[in-house]
Amino acid sequence: RSTTLNHLMAAMLITQMARRVGMALTQTTVAVVDGAEWIEARLRECLPDLTAIILDFYHLSEHIHAATRDAFGEGTAQARQWADRLLTVIRQEGFAVFDALLGQCMADHGESSDPQPALTNLRQYVSHRQDMVNYPYFEAQGWPIGSGPTESMAGILTSRVKGRGRRWDAPNIDAVMALEALEVSDEWKSYWQAQTQASACKLAA
Repeated sequence: RSTTLNHLMAAMLITQMARRVGMALTQTTVAVVDGAEWIEARLRECLPDLTAIILDFYHLSEHIHAATRDAFGEGTAQARQWADRLLTVIRQEGFAVFDALLGQCMADHGESSDPQPALTNLRQYVSHRQDMVNYPYFEAQGWPIGSGPTESMAGILTSRVKGRGRRWDAPNIDAVMALEALEVSDEWKSYWQAQTQASACKLAA
């Protein structure tokens, strides 16, 4: 499902889909997200029984690479080395070791040095999401830590409205993407069969 509307509509779609697929009957449910605070908030409201909310590892890597570039310079060996070390540590050893390593990096470069603002911001960003970056545990459970399938589906759903030479009025975009979602979810026939049955019941009544 998709929407161009606000987070309230997104919450409604999440709730509807959870009921449709029988999520309440599952033993383990995880969500892989890009770290936006509103997404985490809506998920916790709509799906209070989620086993875990996981920060997409690729999005985290983008933050780490951006911070090390700002701190040590675009394309420098030092920036690449620190990014690689931090990513390896947080994936293999978890948040506590990552935070200690980042703190060591900041201490080595002094409080008044140029790297401090970028590294401080990175430390705060990850610290606020430490429950979402427990990658050693997540992977040990066999849970995904990447949102690749979701990102791919986002591209598929929007391709129908973003193609070259295509123009849509804003109110119609959601309707077009809803039809595309039915098709790629292999729900096209079942949806229209249900609509036909509902119409027949109304006529019979």
